[in-house]
Amino acid sequence: MTVPCYQSLMLPLMSRAAEAIRPVSIRELRARIAGDLGLSPEQLAERSTNSREGTFHNRLHWAKQYLTRAGLLEPTCRGYFQLTDEGRALLATKPATVNNKTLQRYPAFVAWRYRHRARQ
Repeated sequence: MTVPCYQSLMLPLMSRAAEAIRPVSIRELRARIAGDLGLSPEQLAERSTNSREGTFHNRLHWAKQYLTRAGLLEPTCRGYFQLTDEGRALLATKPATVNNKTLQRYPAFVAWRYRHRARQ
């Protein structure tokens, strides 16, 4: 089994952020999410060829970036974030998954994702 893609990490990241009573960082949540997903030490040690950063860590950051651009997470200070009211509303619907298709519902995400098309 390989490390899950960033889209597969969106819902676990949001769920763990919702449990926090204060802003959190990827570093704080990484071990909990890995445990939730049952990732092995070998999977956590996996690295991309040109990075000293682990693949799992990298994909968590991509998930956070996309969720932030959709307005579901918000940065509070450098490296820390929290779930927004909109993020809590989404979790209240108990989605089976959160992915790019889900994020297409949010105008801020659409504007960010497709900003380069407007420049052409």
